[in-house]
Amino acid sequence: MSDVYHGIILDAEFDDPNFVNQFNIFSKRNDVKNGWICFGIETEASKLQEVIDKIQSNLRSDAPFYAHLYNGKELIVVFKEKVFRMIQCFPTDTPVEFCAPMGKDRICGLGSFVVQRLYE
Repeated sequence: MSDVYHGIILDAEFDDPNFVNQFNIFSKRNDVKNGWICFGIETEASKLQEVIDKIQSNLRSDAPFYAHLYNGKELIVVFKEKVFRMIQCFPTDTPVEFCAPMGKDRICGLGSFVVQRLYE
């Protein structure tokens, strides 16, 4: 997997809109229609868990906001209470959706990614 993860976060999803300024921002786009600013951020893989923890603890709890981080093989979706990690299991240009039993859990996929792990 890549040593760098990219992410997409919004200023409006945090209690403090200036929270985003602590990250390495490579892209910024104003969404006039929705009234928020979308940021592209990047972090080294060695700091990934720290970034996930910071994002998770600073997400607003009054709306279902989330952020996501990714590299070439992994997609991480960060909610206030849960974090989903998905790995790319097969290359595809055609989006697919599936859910299958896997022991007492279920394994689900979207596109070429499958849920690998769920953090409580």
